[in-house]
Parts: sequence; C-alpha cells; structure tokens
Amino acid sequence: MLHNKSSQTTFFLQYILKMIYYAYFHSGVTHGLLFWGNSSHSMTVFRLQMKTIRIMIGARSKDSCIKFFKILGILLLMAQYIYYNYNYNCVHCQEQKVLYSKF
Repeated sequence: MLHNKSSQTTFFLQYILKMIYYAYFHSGVTHGLLFWGNSSHSMTVFRLQMKTIRIMIGARSKDSCIKFFKILGILLLMAQYIYYNYNYNCVHCQEQKVLYSKF
C-alpha cells in the first residue's frame, strides 16, 4: 500500500512539473520557432531544454536525456522545429492548391 501511494505521488509530481514545463519553457521556446529554429542560438536553447528536463527528473548533469524525453513524452527542440516546419508547409501547400485551383 505504501509503494502504491509513493508511485501516485511521483506520478502527480511529474504531472505538475510537466504542466510547469509546458507553461513556462515550451510556450516561450515554440513562439517563433519557425523563424529562429535553424539559427546558431538554437543549440543554447537546446542545452537549456536538456537542463530543464534533468531538473524535472532529478538526474545528474552527465546523464543522457534521450530516455527522459521519452519518459515525459516531450519532443526535443530539433524535433519540434521539424514538426512545426512540416505542419506549416502542409497547411500552406493546401492553401496554395486552393488558391491556384480558382484560376
């Protein structure tokens, strides 16, 4: 019974930390990601993202973050950039097809 309560507390804490991550970090990073995602400063932001994930999980600074991103279900910065770029292009290709089909 004690183990079950401990796992529920851990799950709840991760849920709260994930909400805080999306509210403060993710929203700020994804704003304008299409414009600055390919710049040289994106590596600095990626390092901040990894540091944030390590703090959320409670990992050491030398631990690999890839498994933590998978556990939390959060996309890496580069994956977010690719996703938003793909999504933007798909939406605008559809708009262009509709626009050119009227002529």
